[in-house]
Amino acid sequence: MKKIITAALLAAGLGVSGFAAAQTAFETTTTVGVEGSGAAGGECVLLANQVVLTASSNVHAAWACDEITSAITVAACHQGGSRAPLTVNCVETPPTSGTWLPSGCTGPGTIEIANYRGYVAASTGGSVVADDLGGRCTAASILTLF
Repeated sequence: MKKIITAALLAAGLGVSGFAAAQTAFETTTTVGVEGSGAAGGECVLLANQVVLTASSNVHAAWACDEITSAITVAACHQGGSRAPLTVNCVETPPTSGTWLPSGCTGPGTIEIANYRGYVAASTGGSVVADDLGGRCTAASILTLF
């Protein structure tokens, strides 16, 4: 799980920086958005310690902790991210779940992302996947990847 989460964060260029936070709570899922040049922390009942993400300048990241499915998902993007068309493989995440990423995939194959993109990984398995943000990388758009 640590490798998947670390890979998702590195894919979007996370580093060490100052602190700023934004937090939104859902019924059984807690999601914390991280502003660029900041860090956000929060409790996840699935982990023994508090979750803390630290983002470098112009990077937005978020995590979701879902107690019902015992899943932790991490997503990250960079404001200056590439918009050049990118062909990515459709991945079933978690394996045998029937859920395919990036959005728009319905089974094995490839899809082209020609917009800003973010990267998502989950503790339930699969791999780090690029997904279409639908617009520029912001603290709000990163949450669309959940």
